[in-house]
Amino acid sequence: MGEAAGRVAEALERVGLRSEVFTDHGGYPVVWGELREERHGTLLIYNHYDVQPPDPLEKWASPPFQPTIRNGRVYARGACDNKGNLAARLCALDLLLDAIGEVPLNIKFLIEGEEEIGSPHLSRLLWLMQQEGGGTIFTCRRGGRGIKLARRRDNHNHRSCGREKWCVRLGKTILVS
Repeated sequence: MGEAAGRVAEALERVGLRSEVFTDHGGYPVVWGELREERHGTLLIYNHYDVQPPDPLEKWASPPFQPTIRNGRVYARGACDNKGNLAARLCALDLLLDAIGEVPLNIKFLIEGEEEIGSPHLSRLLWLMQQEGGGTIFTCRRGGRGIKLARRRDNHNHRSCGREKWCVRLGKTILVS
């Protein structure tokens, strides 16, 4: 999983994000990427790099971890859940930066390696990040179709993200204003 997290960090850096890989929270590595322009508003994008096990192997028409194109579609373990989504988001950001040179808000990526087992260590990592000086506490709660993040302002830290105190859930893409 460490190699996978490293490759994700490299992909973030290729499009101009600063990245950091967190490993001290008790779980698989989590990759944090950030394009901070000191703008008002932040877009936080959640992805994961882990996949369900490929068993039963005999059901695959090609090796699960070797991408194969059939009938114009890519078949590989995790291509749609969630690597393709991450690649599309990074390509969109790259195109946007190439076209206009900047983005109108801060962009952050949180990409974890334990989504397929219920993200058991994610809340611990977010707590540790907040303890290291973050002015915002994120708490996760599984609900309906995705992760719901609730944001609470830390009154002792005036570097928090402004007056808005709520998050909007869109599947697993989280918008934080």
